Amino acid sequence: MICPYCGEEISDLAVVCPKCGVSIERVPNPTGSDGEQKANGGFIALSFFFPIVGIILGIIDINKGNKKAGKTYIITAIISWVVWFLLGCCIGIVPFLIGLGGAASAGTSSYSYSYSYNYAIMPLLFN
Repeated sequence: MICPYCGEEISDLAVVCPKCGVSIERVPNPTGSDGEQKANGGFIALSFFFPIVGIILGIIDINKGNKKAGKTYIITAIISWVVWFLLGCCIGIVPFLIGLGGAASAGTSSYSYSYSYNYAIMPLLFN
């Protein structure tokens, strides 16, 4: 290690530089213990609300060597797709199926609807 104040080479375990006497501050490593960066909370949220962005971020991080963060983004995106799919089924398909059941049991309502629809368009066809 090199002293940031005098430029002299010192031991990695030194707390004080033996040449200039200045205290050496140890800066904690922002990465994990194995050298990989942790997943960013903002990117995790982005991966959930925009799954394709999460897949892209995951692939980029894995290619950079941050496998842990990349896997987190990809897993979040996959879980998001499943959640959005299930919500879409509940919001879109289920009411549609309920509506079909109601229309089938109504009987004459579908006839009256089609009759009024044809009657409204007929003047446009013969004008």
